[in-house]
Amino acid sequence: MKKDFAYLKRKILQLEEIRSSALDLLLSRTELICGVYSEILVKCGKLGCHCERKPIHPVTRLNVRSQGKVKCKLVRVADRKTIRQLVQTYKEHIGALRSAGKIESQERKLFKELIKMKNKSYE
Repeated sequence: MKKDFAYLKRKILQLEEIRSSALDLLLSRTELICGVYSEILVKCGKLGCHCERKPIHPVTRLNVRSQGKVKCKLVRVADRKTIRQLVQTYKEHIGALRSAGKIESQERKLFKELIKMKNKSYE
């Protein structure tokens, strides 16, 4: 398929819409937590507890990077939902950042095609 000016313009404008939504997210005042949220089952270590054979007690952890080291923090039961949402918001921000980078490279290719198409040779 031969690409024409209208096609390239339409594609660039579509990419700009996607970039705009990514920028809206990145520039919002939304709070987030940079880290990895995980829920695991553990043994409590109490004698006679039914978890001696198989870990069954749920524990929620948040792994965060601080000064080049990963630190594991336990999350209180009351804070689990909030922390999970804040970590999810962080993931969305990272996704928007990656999306903006991909859009930039796609736009660059389209702009180069547009310039080639506009080029008038001199003889």
